[in-house]
Amino acid sequence: MNARWRHLSIDIIPYECDPAFIQRLVDAGIHENMPGDVAATARFEHLARRVRDFTNSTREFLPVIWAHSLTHQEMQIMFPENRMIYEMEGKPHIVEWRPQDVLMPKTESSAHNEHIEEFDQMKREGVEGFTVSGVSLSACVLFSALPLLFGHFKVVILDDLTDDRRPENIQPARQRLAEAGAVFMNSADIIRTRGHVLDEILQRGPQIEPPRPL
Repeated sequence: MNARWRHLSIDIIPYECDPAFIQRLVDAGIHENMPGDVAATARFEHLARRVRDFTNSTREFLPVIWAHSLTHQEMQIMFPENRMIYEMEGKPHIVEWRPQDVLMPKTESSAHNEHIEEFDQMKREGVEGFTVSGVSLSACVLFSALPLLFGHFKVVILDDLTDDRRPENIQPARQRLAEAGAVFMNSADIIRTRGHVLDEILQRGPQIEPPRPL
């Protein structure tokens, strides 16, 4: 196991990645089916399968953290007799999570802000960087990665394991992450080198803290 790196996967959950779950919410009047949402959710389901294959291939040397949203309180109101719908939203979708994996619930875009102590503890234990996958790149991925960069962690965004509900938002999000010091990489490089390519990133020297956004 590489004690210096963790993999942070963001919102690979039914609410984002399961077309059948979204349709159930649409039928119940909870979710407004916006143009492009069906196609995006189907795309995200394929992404979830790729995240599953990546984490199953790398878990031995890259421990996994599943950050998942629990934001839709209206599900509990609409279905008081079936809390499962609310609770199911935060369970990783398709991916095969294991007992040693960390489940990190969140109620806002950033996976960091509600778990500052956990991330600080990881730093004390020697963790120096995170590889990041998930959706959406311009929202939860972006706002989870930036605080990690500001906190002097290295962040590697896995290009082939991130996506956005609005494809036009991808490039601006990539630019903002790059300006903050994020590195972009294909997941196959990590699998091929069994994570050793990540050690090369750590050898590049300390991260210079970028200016905080206004």
